[in-house]
Amino acid sequence: IYAGYSLRQQAIQPGPLLEPYVEDALNEIEYLTGDAKTTYWGAQRAKDGRPMPFSLKYIEIGNEDDFDKSGSYDGRYAQFHDAIKKRYPGLQLIATTPVKSRKPDLIDEHFYKPADWFVKEFTHYDKAARNGPKIFVGEWATTDIPAWGKGKEKRENPTPTLREALGDAAWMCSMERNADIVIMQCYAPLFVNVNKDAQQWKPDLIGYDALKCFVSPSWHAQQLFNTHRGNEVITATLNAEGKEPAFPHSVTRDKAAGLIYVKLVNILPQSRVVRIDLGKGTKLSGEAELTTLSSSDPNAVNSLSKPDSIMPTHKKIMDAASPYNLTLEPNSLTILTLQLN
Repeated sequence: IYAGYSLRQQAIQPGPLLEPYVEDALNEIEYLTGDAKTTYWGAQRAKDGRPMPFSLKYIEIGNEDDFDKSGSYDGRYAQFHDAIKKRYPGLQLIATTPVKSRKPDLIDEHFYKPADWFVKEFTHYDKAARNGPKIFVGEWATTDIPAWGKGKEKRENPTPTLREALGDAAWMCSMERNADIVIMQCYAPLFVNVNKDAQQWKPDLIGYDALKCFVSPSWHAQQLFNTHRGNEVITATLNAEGKEPAFPHSVTRDKAAGLIYVKLVNILPQSRVVRIDLGKGTKLSGEAELTTLSSSDPNAVNSLSKPDSIMPTHKKIMDAASPYNLTLEPNSLTILTLQLN
């Protein structure tokens, strides 16, 4: 919801001037959730063709209010928070930047960083306080060359390179291994028209023109994380040859399916051996599947003319054990799916 701050430092100070905007927010919420017979805006929604209320769980108060140099967001957030919680105590409220006056249910954090940053920061949330607000990573993407780059740094590719996909995978490892506090995430824009002068933002996951479309290496990385998803993070010991750079990883288990997913990112241009130890008492069937997203060229991209340049490959392993030495391909996201015995 709009919370009184616009770009170019146009901020409405907390108090009487902000109150009409708070009332607008309350009316919006009533329009979405109010009873069609007993509330004014609920009745208006029904008149507009939707008798049943919408299911609403989260309200974000503002957007990127860290840009507000007046320091008014703390007070603005408190004014919205108190009014909404009084009338709708069950709604979860999201702050767009840290505040001191009230404790938000969630904080919305945004990250547009190079691949090297995401690889280095894959432990970013490991030591985060578990008694603070939960985290919503509401905007993020690996941008080795940002959308707003100029001159020699001007971005040509509207969709991510493989290297950027590996940065994305590193950050997803960070979020997945801390899913107790990072409860939601949302990548940057999904679609981009690849025709010249038709692009508002780069990078985006899926490119298209009037007739065709293609998916990027980052889209494949996101899909692989979604289709190889456990429901609990487990402790494992992973050691790689050499100390630098860090190799992002996440290990999860789907207890009902009897599967363990080991996700590993190797951003180096050479292969790397990782020793995977799941601890005593872990019994594996020996049969496993190895899924790899890689290329010898870290700057490789998919395109309308070559939509399948970068795609995942799959192969079976029959000797999986714990500990297990796994060779990671250069420039790769690797997912080892292990079957518990």
